[in-house]
Amino acid sequence: PLICRLLLNMYINQKLRVKWAGTYSEEFTVTNGVKQGGVISPILYCVYIYIDGLINELKASGVGCFMTKVYAGIFIYADDLKLLAPSVHALRIMLNICLNYASKFDVKFNDK
Repeated sequence: PLICRLLLNMYINQKLRVKWAGTYSEEFTVTNGVKQGGVISPILYCVYIYIDGLINELKASGVGCFMTKVYAGIFIYADDLKLLAPSVHALRIMLNICLNYASKFDVKFNDK
């Protein structure tokens, strides 16, 4: 289908350079990940790391905040993730779940 070809053309054999302080880096090939700032990036990011699985793992753990019976322990938009926990201990458990899940998909978290 056309949409698949468009996505492949956007992401296969992608070469990038980084601009910092007015200077460009050497060109390098990007082999994985989702472009930041693209219109469809939030959707692609969710698909890319199967984020539903992380939500399900956190919910199944029973750790985190609930509003009545609705799980409210994680809020996600594209590559931004926020955890909501009732205690520091619960937050540590949730962080460990996230780190273990991310290691399955070779995803690195930035705590900034």
